[in-house]
This record gives sequence, C-alpha cells and structure tokens, in this order.
Amino acid sequence: MKLRVGLQVAAQVLVVIFLSQAVTKAGPPVGGLPQHFVCNTGYSLSKCQADMAVLRKTLAKYPAAELGEWTWVLVRSADWKYVVMPQGIDPDSPAFTYLPKRETFIEEALVAKVPHRAEELIVRWGMSTDDLLELAVAHELTHVLCNEPGEAKANLAARTLLNGKPLSCEVRLAAKTRTEEMNSSQQGDSLVFNPAAHAPSPPSDLMEGHIGTNGSAVSVHELGIPDKAREPYNKGVRQLDAADWLGSIPNFQRAIKSFPTFYEAYSGLGGAELSMQSWDSAEAAFRKSIELSRGTFAPAHFGLGVILCHRNQFADAEATIRDGIELDPADAHGHFSLAWVLYAMGRLPEAERSAHEAILYKPTFPDPYFLLAQIHLLQRNPSAEIEDLNGCLKVDPNGPLSARARAERAEAQRSLAKGNTSAPTKP
Repeated sequence: MKLRVGLQVAAQVLVVIFLSQAVTKAGPPVGGLPQHFVCNTGYSLSKCQADMAVLRKTLAKYPAAELGEWTWVLVRSADWKYVVMPQGIDPDSPAFTYLPKRETFIEEALVAKVPHRAEELIVRWGMSTDDLLELAVAHELTHVLCNEPGEAKANLAARTLLNGKPLSCEVRLAAKTRTEEMNSSQQGDSLVFNPAAHAPSPPSDLMEGHIGTNGSAVSVHELGIPDKAREPYNKGVRQLDAADWLGSIPNFQRAIKSFPTFYEAYSGLGGAELSMQSWDSAEAAFRKSIELSRGTFAPAHFGLGVILCHRNQFADAEATIRDGIELDPADAHGHFSLAWVLYAMGRLPEAERSAHEAILYKPTFPDPYFLLAQIHLLQRNPSAEIEDLNGCLKVDPNGPLSARARAERAEAQRSLAKGNTSAPTKP
C-alpha cells in the first residue's frame, strides 16, 4: 500500500494547487525578452499560432522589445465588440492598449482574412488591413515608448516608424519608470487606436484566466463578471490555497449565483469537492465548467481527468487531460496530472516524461518530483529516487509532501546502502 498512499497524497495536493489558480501565465519569453502572446476564446491552437505569427512578423519591424515585459492579445473579430464596447471604445478601433497591466489588444481582422469585417475596416480607415496592422502597432508603440497621451502626436510619431526611421520622441523614459509615470498621468486610462478619445480603463484583472499562444483561449467573459461575483470567487480561491475546502464552497456557490456563467467558479467548486473526495459533486462541477467555457478552460479538464482516473476510467482520463494540455501545453499541472494517470496505467516511461515536462514548465512544483520518486522506486533505481525526493524537499521543504518525502528518502538510502534494488510489490 505504500505507493498507493503516496500517490493519493500527491493527487490531493495537485487538486488544491492547479484548480485554485485563476491566472495562467502566457508562453515563454520570445527572443530572450519577456513578451507574452495570448489568443482569445474561439481560437484553435493552429489558428492562434498562425495569426500570432503574422503579428510577431510585424512587431519584428519595430522597437517592440523596448517595451520590456508586455502582453499582446489577439481577439477574434466576432468577439471584438463585446470586449471594447463595455469599455466605451469605438468597435471600429482595431487595437487598444491598457497601460496598468502592460497589455495591447489586437483584432483578428488585422492579422487574418475575416470576410465582411475586413471591408468594414477598409472603408472606415481608408487603407488595407495589412497597412492598418502596421499603423496600429506603430501607433500603440508610440503611445508607450514616447510617453505620449495625445492621439494626434502619437499618429505623427507613428509615421516616423512607418517610414523606417528611428522613433523620435521629446521624452524617452526607462522602461521601469515609464509605465509608473504614465499610470499616474493617465490615471489608469487606456490608450486607444482612435483619434477621437481615450476609453475608460478595463477591469484591473482584465487578463485573469488568459492562456498563451501555447493554448487556445482566454476568459473574455471576465469583462462581464460583476464585483458581487468576483469578490466571493477570489475569497474562495484564497481558501482553496489555504486548504479550507469546506469553507471555500459557499463562496464559489455565491459567485455562481451572482454570475451563472462563471465557469472558473465551477472549476474552483470542483476542486474543493474533489479535495474532500466528493466525487460526484466534483465531477458535476467540472463538467459544468467545461460546458460553460465551451471546452476552453484547461483546469476543468485536468480536474475531470483526476476523477476519471480515480474511477479507473483510464482511457477517458488520459483523453480528457490531453484535451486540457492541448489548450495549454505549458501548464505544469496538466502535465503532472497526465503523468499521474500514466503512472496509474503502468506506463512508467511515459509517466516519467510527463513528470519531467511538468518540472520544465514549473521547476518549483514539488508534486512531479514526488511522483518521479514513485516511478523510480518501481524501476528499482534508489539513486534516482533519492535525487527526486531531494528535489521535492528543496522546492518545498515544509509542504504537505515533505514528511512523506523525508521518510521515503531515508528508506531509499537504507536500501541503497544495503545494495537492495529488488522491485517492490506493486499495490
């Protein structure tokens, strides 16, 4: 029973960690710079990658790297008006920047062929969508790099970039202080690709729940989440982090009652129920999250996969988790949950690879180290098992797995000292 108990502990820790996180980081830095690229709900992975390649090619012509850490978001044209109109932005403005969060949003029609919408933009702006993309990028860069709030001056400076000349600004600030000063001068306003006016600022957590180009969706519906739903949800997340599973449930339920399509709250509720081993309730919550998100919220897939694995529905568990990983291939918790399922199926080499993937994307994640130790125990490799357990204790010396890791490390050390590498009895 030794291995099975250890695995159950790891699984419970997994649930608390990956289902309580509302923010998914974008992909790895591009060109050594912390530039993040994400796509909006409705994008497939291949479509996201293709459209983002067009944007990256355009950005490469201009000094985008000088922005420092920045996030570029592609939004489908079909969803664009639902994003910009609640913020008071003209829907025919195909780009806008939100300075406090260092984010620029670009409409799909600028990087791909979108029938009808392309014609609308061409008529509105009097230029092709290719030229409009160039102007939009140059315009938004000018706002930030020149610390220029005025639309007319930004347009003028943007023309300098479009003509292939170095950007000339009256004021060029260091990246670190630039945003701070602009936040103060603009009082949180967005800088909009529209000569008419600035727009009111989006919610401060506009990017919460976004997935990078290595995923396929973001939570655009975040824009419509009312405070009366957001506040209990955030409280529930904090309670999940503190392992107060029972206490988090009423808060997630209040969030759902206030905002019935709040699929992140359903996933959080599923995490709490799963942590208490309320399997049926957890499954219902995860399935509802998947339904409401139209299958685009990766953590709900991971949670459902954990339940299916518990029920020995291994093929379905693997398929469900792989669906989540396809949405967000850089999610360490997804790779760990897949490793756990593969381990339970006895596919140890594959489980080992998935556990290493989890560590690659999140080196401070203790659970995959612990699972690797279980794998190497079965493979009669106490040296590797000790190394794994050392890794687990190094990244989380006082966490939920630490006592178990120390006990198993001591046993592996005794086994190694005795030269005993016989295979343990599998539960």
